[in-house]
Amino acid sequence: MKLNEKPGTYAIINKRTGMFLTGTDYRTEPWTQLTYGWQPPCLYAYESKAEDDLIDRRCGPDYEVVEVKLKVKRR
Repeated sequence: MKLNEKPGTYAIINKRTGMFLTGTDYRTEPWTQLTYGWQPPCLYAYESKAEDDLIDRRCGPDYEVVEVKLKVKRR
């Protein structure tokens, strides 16, 4: 986390498909990024943490960190 960084809600998105990153398959080399529509996305409280995870997961140039706004749906 960077000094004086304000918390928010961030996610990693595939720029080409517009789908959120939901996980990474580490079983094969190179690692495969998972973007399942039925699974919740990986969310981060700080942009720097999302950027670190983008590097750690070895995401390619098709992926970027975006700020998201959560909408709570009540039953």
